[in-house]
Order: sequence, then structure tokens, then C-alpha cells
Amino acid sequence: GGSDYGLLLTPADSANHYHLYTDTGGHLAFGANGTIGSGEKMRLKSDGQLLLGLTSSDVGYSTNAFELGGNIRFRGGNFGIKANDGSYEHHLVRSVSGNNVYLAAYKIQVGASTGFVHITGGSGTGLAVDGPIKTGGSSNYILFDYDGDFTGSNYYSIAETSSDKLRIARNFSSTDCIELDSSGNVAIQGGTLGVAG
Repeated sequence: GGSDYGLLLTPADSANHYHLYTDTGGHLAFGANGTIGSGEKMRLKSDGQLLLGLTSSDVGYSTNAFELGGNIRFRGGNFGIKANDGSYEHHLVRSVSGNNVYLAAYKIQVGASTGFVHITGGSGTGLAVDGPIKTGGSSNYILFDYDGDFTGSNYYSIAETSSDKLRIARNFSSTDCIELDSSGNVAIQGGTLGVAG
């Protein structure tokens, strides 16, 4: 009992000490130090909140059910978030070999090594964004491909050119395309204009 009493765990070589104790708020605290009440790394609060941290300040006094001051690393495992009614579980899986991150049961794939985002799923809306989408740089384009392999020349691109024109082209052709310039002029390169009706 008392404010400076707890359970002290000492290894055989006495190199490091660990302890657990209850503080004046009735919380169970875990510390990495030979002095009770110092070097706190984890706290189980009386209301059920679990706080983890690398230092005492990281542990803090959160109002969340779980709070971590630091990083979370999964090695070959899955992380799931389930709705309150248990109806659907979202998975977060990191593939070590491919350096990919998968969200929501493989619906969203983020490839860190190549910088792509791949969204797969049913026949509904693949991506809905409530706000502007911005692209920039020399590779600011949008690609469309019916079979989705983006190989050969059977896909189309929408891009802004270095001459400040919006270009719709098969592949990235500059001779077979439609261009819109900053003055509102439309040019058809390598084809004809057909009007039905």
C-alpha cells in the first residue's frame, strides 16, 4: 500500500527493472524503471481505457478507449475493425513482399513502392470524392482502359500538355487526339468530326 509501493520485477542480471502499481486515481500503471511510479509505459485506467506510449508523456490521460503514442507494426498479420453490430469487418493487410497496403477486404490497394491506388469492388461507384481532385507535374493525366491492363495502345488519356492545352488521346498520342486550348479553341488531330443527327 501507499503511493510509492508496487510490484517490482528484476531480471537475473539486474540490468533493467519493470514495475506495476496503482496510483491515487485507481489506475493500474506499468513502468520500465526501478523506481515505482516513474518510466511509465502503459496505463489501464479505472474506466477501462488502455493507454500505451514510449515515454510517460506519450501515455498521457486520454479520453479514448485506446490510445498509442508511437507506431503500430504488424508482421505477417491482419488488423480488423468490426462494426458495433458485427455485420462487417474491414481488414488492413500489409504485404511485406509487394510493399502494398490493402484496406476494407481488398477493396482499396495502395502500392507504396509504385505510388498507385487501386480500388476494386462491385458494379457500383468505384470512387466518390466530395471535393476537387488535383494532379500536378509532368505526369498529370487520367487513364481509361476497358480491360484495365493499360498495356499496348488500347487505352485513352486526358492530360494537360506543356503548351497549356487539354488533350484527349489514344495512348498519349499528339497526332491522334482532341485538344482544347486556353482560348476555347478545339482542334482535332489526325481525324475527322462526325455528327449524327
